[in-house]
Amino acid sequence: MVVRAELMTATEIAAARDESSIAFVPFGPLEWHGPHLPYGTDALHAHAVSLRVAAEVGGVVLPPFFLGADSLRPPGYVVEGVAALGFADDERIMGMDFPAHPLRSLYVDEGVLGLVARELVRGLKANDFRLVVITNGHGAPSQARTLARVAEEETDTSATVSFQSVWLPLETGGPGHADRLEAEAVLAIDPDWVRLDALPATGPLPYTEYGIVDGEAFEGRPTPDFTVAPYADPRSSSRDDGLRGLDAEVARLVEIVRALA
Repeated sequence: MVVRAELMTATEIAAARDESSIAFVPFGPLEWHGPHLPYGTDALHAHAVSLRVAAEVGGVVLPPFFLGADSLRPPGYVVEGVAALGFADDERIMGMDFPAHPLRSLYVDEGVLGLVARELVRGLKANDFRLVVITNGHGAPSQARTLARVAEEETDTSATVSFQSVWLPLETGGPGHADRLEAEAVLAIDPDWVRLDALPATGPLPYTEYGIVDGEAFEGRPTPDFTVAPYADPRSSSRDDGLRGLDAEVARLVEIVRALA
């Protein structure tokens, strides 16, 4: 079953729309994901999940949009704070762009992200899709806030036109970044995309050096030495665990989409 819009003819897309009227729009920035994961991890993850969900519930999946927003980290041991990642409070850190990294992420302003997402949703509405699912692979609060707002504002609850847009984050509670769970997700999609050999074989992984962060640090509760907690160490990741995790993620999104379709 072909669900990738860029590989389908216009006639095939129209037929898929007439059958299920669902469109999936995957988002995620081009962003630093350590030395071991792809620059486009977030959108690739969102796209892969969307493809599997569409194969079960119908509809079409747009190509991954490598677009995402982030923001300056606040000072202190707070949620998303710089001190909890091992930086001084006066350091200016945008998203996951740490000074030690050789390449910066390609973030955009929240307004740009919102504008693009809104225009895509409106274009799909104009093409008579009745459910647009925005799948998001990026955990930044600014990204979540923007896409959730677009989904809410573009939903039509009038009696004459039924249209629903929903934002579906892929992360569950307390996600880390480039950690074991994210490495396992990519291993499940394509093991050739993961380069664990780019990490040291043993020893600690300082947040500030590798840009690999466990979920508790993002919540303002880092390890004492500001290194990745053992439970989140990507070097302990396995493809089997990733496949199980991806299956669970797909099943959860299938359930949500079926309830809305």
